[in-house]
Formats: sequence, C-alpha cells, structure tokens
Amino acid sequence: TRILSGDALDMADTFSRRHVGPNDEDTQLMLQSIGFDSLDSLVSATVPSNILSSKPLSLQPAMSESEALTAIEKMANKNKVMKSYIGMGYYDTIVPNVILRNVLENPGW
Repeated sequence: TRILSGDALDMADTFSRRHVGPNDEDTQLMLQSIGFDSLDSLVSATVPSNILSSKPLSLQPAMSESEALTAIEKMANKNKVMKSYIGMGYYDTIVPNVILRNVLENPGW
C-alpha cells in the first residue's frame, strides 16, 4: 500500500502552494456581505481616485521562496557591523521635571 501520494513528495517551492487563502466562492460571499460584486468595485469605492493608478505596475518577475531568501541574505551580507557607543558614558545632565514625570516615572511605560 502507498502511504504518501506523489503530490506529497513534490518539492514545489512556492508560497502559494502552502498558503490557505479564500477560494473564489468565499471571496464572492465576503464581497456580497459588504455590498460589492467584485474586488475591482471594492477597490474603486475605497481607494481615492487621485492615488489610484490605471497603469499596470512595473514589477520584477516573482521569485521562489528559496530565491527570495537568497536575495535577502545577499542584502543582509552588505550590512556592516559597527561599534555602538550607546550607553558608553554618563553625562551629568538635568532632566526637566515634565520629562521625568511623564516619561521616565510613568508606570504606563
């Protein structure tokens, strides 16, 4: 007997394969419940016309998850580790009472 189907062993590297979002029927039910018949009509009613663009977006092609992680790692590797001097000394300063009372001594913080 087969325990796993061939689909379970597929190494498809896509976020959409694992994403559980609404199907078309669910989307239509949600739109109807708020009084719209399509996503376009919802966007037209909620996004101001002066910021709504009719031109298609100029986007790069989609990446797989592993490609995106590699790209992020390349960007992160450009970061430089610098020495932090925060908290490296005490300066005798006068903190105004309003700051002490409202910021430093406020239990809400």
